[in-house]
Amino acid sequence: MRRGFGLGLSFSFILFFLIMPGMAFPEDSGASQEVTFQVFRTMTTDQGTWKQMCNHYTLTVLKDGTAVDLGTDGGVAEGTNGVLTIYLSPGDYSYQVNYNYPEYGQNPSQAGVTEGDFTISEGRLNFVEVDTSRAPAPPPKPKPGPTPTPSNTTTTMHPTKEEIDRWIMLYESDPDVPGARSQTSLNVMQYPGASDTSSGTSFSLLDYLSYNPYDRDQGDCGNCWEWTSTGIMEIALAYKNGTKDRLSVQYLNSNMEDKACCGNCIETAAQFYEDSKMAIPWANPNAQYNDGEGSCGSSAVPASSISTTNNYPIKSIQAQKIPTHGVGKEVAIDNIKAALHKGQAVYFSFYLPNKGEWDKFNDFWKNQPESAVWQPDSACGNTYDYEGGSAHAVLLVGYDETDPNNRYWIILNSWGTRLARPNGLFSVNMDMDYDCEYPSHYAFFFQTLDVNYDAPSRKAPVPEPEPIRVPVLNVEVANDVYTPRDPMLYYCVNNGLLSYKNRIYLTGPDLNKVASVTYILDPSFENPEVSSSDPGNSFEIWIMTWGRFPMQAIITTKSGQVFEKDYYFSFKSNVEEALARGIPQVESC
Repeated sequence: MRRGFGLGLSFSFILFFLIMPGMAFPEDSGASQEVTFQVFRTMTTDQGTWKQMCNHYTLTVLKDGTAVDLGTDGGVAEGTNGVLTIYLSPGDYSYQVNYNYPEYGQNPSQAGVTEGDFTISEGRLNFVEVDTSRAPAPPPKPKPGPTPTPSNTTTTMHPTKEEIDRWIMLYESDPDVPGARSQTSLNVMQYPGASDTSSGTSFSLLDYLSYNPYDRDQGDCGNCWEWTSTGIMEIALAYKNGTKDRLSVQYLNSNMEDKACCGNCIETAAQFYEDSKMAIPWANPNAQYNDGEGSCGSSAVPASSISTTNNYPIKSIQAQKIPTHGVGKEVAIDNIKAALHKGQAVYFSFYLPNKGEWDKFNDFWKNQPESAVWQPDSACGNTYDYEGGSAHAVLLVGYDETDPNNRYWIILNSWGTRLARPNGLFSVNMDMDYDCEYPSHYAFFFQTLDVNYDAPSRKAPVPEPEPIRVPVLNVEVANDVYTPRDPMLYYCVNNGLLSYKNRIYLTGPDLNKVASVTYILDPSFENPEVSSSDPGNSFEIWIMTWGRFPMQAIITTKSGQVFEKDYYFSFKSNVEEALARGIPQVESC
């Protein structure tokens, strides 16, 4: 978890424990006492000192080093409005509070952990004040070492040639996912919850994943492979056992010791969990992610400090490859779908060969909305640069084929959120080149984990997710130089070039659902964004232009939905159409 301090403010955090006497409770090594926790921070500014209650924190109570069951899953209670009440028997305890203060006015956001000890005595008032200035010092920052190069938390893995060769060797030794095909078949594959692709379908396992998009941020640590592998394990736990719970990424990273944050592969995750035989809930003490500022070779959290008291026993776990090389596009797609429809999310690792290609992807991630579709195979055939190239692993959770001309995979990243990506998702063109390769190796690899848990479910089964239903607006963008209201073709001479007056408008059966539209024109226009909200003129605008250029319409419906429509504008054919109709040209604009 990242910590931020600044703006010349002095912080102290105070935790109060109020034990109320004179109340009777069931016996549990002594009459239970009501304990009220109040968590806030004291803000010291030029205007004075005041208290801000913490509206987001979790509390773990330990006795003799073991987490106390607070009547909640994982033994962790969540506090709201600064106040939390629980019941404890008399005795000696320790506590851990994970707090998160959002930005408030001029006060920055703040997140961290405070710990301490307290004693409950029966029949009297106990008051404990804890100031984090007297709390143990935070763990030291990792020592610098060879690390993947971060770029505004868009960290990737920079494996050497030897490491890539080893990862590919492990991939090739993995068994195929059951049911995968190695060559084209005349049989059409059918899946539960989806019909054949010709009818336009969608499917997603995202509902099986318990995640906070903001928290799902690897930061500067090169451990995308851990986030992706852990996500597959979480979905398997929900799909097979009916237990929807976040699993700890920190547990895996801390146990990597001198290889923490250095990049690795899915087989390493499978081998670790095959040896440890248990997955750890995110909510366990010290199991929350805290290596966002980590560098290769060190973790901020010692593995021995992570509680394993609550865990999910693993019966077996194995990495599997999904055949996509040399089988043809449609077979590759069917093989990926086959894994998804068995409840196995997919580990998608992609290698981009140089810094220029990564700059393109980072621009796509940072500046494009979640509805945009990434075309990943533009660099096929390039030489892989082991200095500027790098790899990244992401979680493929579903697909959407409702538009047969725009089929895509649904991908969950581990780079947190952006303004245009509130869910941390992006889309990848399903009609990509699965055989895309560089002279040294393939560009794309698809794998998964076969995980079987030994423990019965602790929660109610998670319902089968409904197929994704993408809203449709039957409206298209059109342009013309002729309209019955204004049957003229205008032009004027600008620097020797003819500029024509063109009408751009919307058309289609759902036009009555539209509230407004903004047209995004070429940046060379004096006003590259033009809006219309008048339904009386079909949401039209008039522009003076020449040549050819792409444009986009951002359409807002009366119900508040937003649609994007791409349109390639060209006046040439429309001018010819107007001339064919005998429309006269005039020399004044």
